[in-house]
Amino acid sequence: MRSLIIEAYREAVALAPCPEELKKSLATHERTPQFLDNLERELSALPPRFLDPITIRTTVYDLTNLFIRNVDKQAQERYMTDVTRSAAIAARDAAIKRDELADRLNAGESVDLSEII
Repeated sequence: MRSLIIEAYREAVALAPCPEELKKSLATHERTPQFLDNLERELSALPPRFLDPITIRTTVYDLTNLFIRNVDKQAQERYMTDVTRSAAIAARDAAIKRDELADRLNAGESVDLSEII
């Protein structure tokens, strides 16, 4: 059964409507082995009448598509967190530079216009 699950998983990934980069990353994704183990465990627990290859393949396809959507969602959330963090760092750096320029101007130093812009 494991070989059928892995074969169906690979087919589902290949046919999934997602970017090629995501498809490639799924081959080495940290959660893929656990996902396949869970699939095998859950499918093995089913009564034999549900274990025909078509049912297994269909189930693996559906659950793989759900897995892909979850992996993609988590990647998007991490990306947005990184973007937000980068924006916060840029804003902090701009505020520090602005404060330093204000201190220099208040101290009577001459400041080049290019530093202000």
